[in-house]
Formats: sequence, C-alpha cells, structure tokens
Amino acid sequence: MRLLKKKLLVSVTMIMLLGLPLLALADNNYDRRVIITNESSFEVKEFYASRVSTDDWEENIVEDKPLKSGDSGRFDFNDGSGACLFDFKIVFEDGDVGTASSINVCKITNYYIRD
Repeated sequence: MRLLKKKLLVSVTMIMLLGLPLLALADNNYDRRVIITNESSFEVKEFYASRVSTDDWEENIVEDKPLKSGDSGRFDFNDGSGACLFDFKIVFEDGDVGTASSINVCKITNYYIRD
C-alpha cells in the first residue's frame, strides 16, 4: 500500500511538472493590451489583427465603434494562443487600406495610425 501511494504521488507530481511549461507557454505573462490611436485624417472603419501564423483576418475589432480621427481605444490581443506577433489591416472611411506586419503586441503599449 505504501509503494502504491508513493507511485501515485510521483505520478501526480510528474503530471503537474510536465503541465507547467505548457501553461507558461500559453500565457507568457505578457500584457497584450495595446492602446491604438488614430492620428490620421480619416476615420478607421475596420481594424483587423491576426496572428502571423494564420492566413485569415480575424474579426473587425472596431466594428461597434469606429475610431474617428483623434480617437483611441484599448484593445486586448490575447487570443489564448500565446502569440505576440500580429499583422494589422486597417480600412479607412475613404476605402484606403493599410497593413502592418509582425507587430509585437507583447512589447508595445501604444500603436499610432498616421497619414
């Protein structure tokens, strides 16, 4: 019985130790919230951000409240994947589209949209 308890304790401990790196990898304790400020002359109607590892643009994060010239908003890019690098796609009111690649949302706190 004593041997069984030891084996069980060792098994549970190993499972916990093996799981810890996965938890750390998923979150990395990085703050992925970024303040996006529209310093351009045009309203931002659409703003998409997707991990660099995907080919699809995610949802429009300003769909409910477009960013007018001079406005800013705080957005959380933590999608649960642990990713830090994102591509941005911005659609302005006049139909122009701008993109930015490999933005590290784990290292920046502000992102400025300019003409």
